[in-house]
Amino acid sequence: MNDIVKVLSFDKYIAPLEHTSDGQMAATHLASVKWIDNKPGRFYVKVYPKCHPKGLINEITGYLVAHAAGIPQPKKVAVIQIPKEVIDQNFQEDFQSSGDYYWGWASEESGNTPNTYLKMDDMVSYQHCIDNLQKWTSFPALLAFDDWVANQDRNTGNITIKGNNDFYIIDHGNVPVSEKWTKDCLVVENTYCNKLLDGLYQNNYPLPLSVSLVESSRLHPEVFKKAQTELIKWCDVLLDSESSSHLQLFLEARANLSVSRIKNKTGLLVA
Repeated sequence: MNDIVKVLSFDKYIAPLEHTSDGQMAATHLASVKWIDNKPGRFYVKVYPKCHPKGLINEITGYLVAHAAGIPQPKKVAVIQIPKEVIDQNFQEDFQSSGDYYWGWASEESGNTPNTYLKMDDMVSYQHCIDNLQKWTSFPALLAFDDWVANQDRNTGNITIKGNNDFYIIDHGNVPVSEKWTKDCLVVENTYCNKLLDGLYQNNYPLPLSVSLVESSRLHPEVFKKAQTELIKWCDVLLDSESSSHLQLFLEARANLSVSRIKNKTGLLVA
């Protein structure tokens, strides 16, 4: 089983551990889960309600594309069957069931989340977090990735920190655009909000960053090809044929336009 995103049956879900304040668009909690080797671990588990119908395919899409781009993420992720009573007893939303279970997204716990964006009164802590992020070698690739896949919700709450300059990204529920996207929302030529990039630099991009953004963007067409085979399989399972085709065309076309889009954003004049 060589797929990057695994499938775990309901017997791999051991027990819920605790609620989390993250992932407000989904029923998100920390749970004990057996991996494919039957070794238990701590995983963040999400079930998206009916009102956010694209949440699961978005998580898969974002993970596969970011993985192909080499951006650090939790190493173990899966689509998992979660016993229906676990969700019904702890969350109030209306979910789409498949018999006695719900399908959810599981990602291995990795590091501590720097939720400093929720603590704007603690500007010292917030600035320290941002300073460390800007030193992270994968930071330009992440910013270029979010611009490509139209992720409008990147913030420090979905970046986890394991150590000094050692970060992972989580939460792709808005890749692309939102958990409610339709084909009409996915417009190749659109300029979508890039919350982290735009918020940090406010159209005043340092030259080294601009160069790194362009260099990361040059890789996007090959990155998409690398992710495409597995992405197609999941799209065919979770989307109707029209939506599946539109999502793939959107990502491919934006990958091919990444360099020109980043040049326009930063004003960088390079060949």
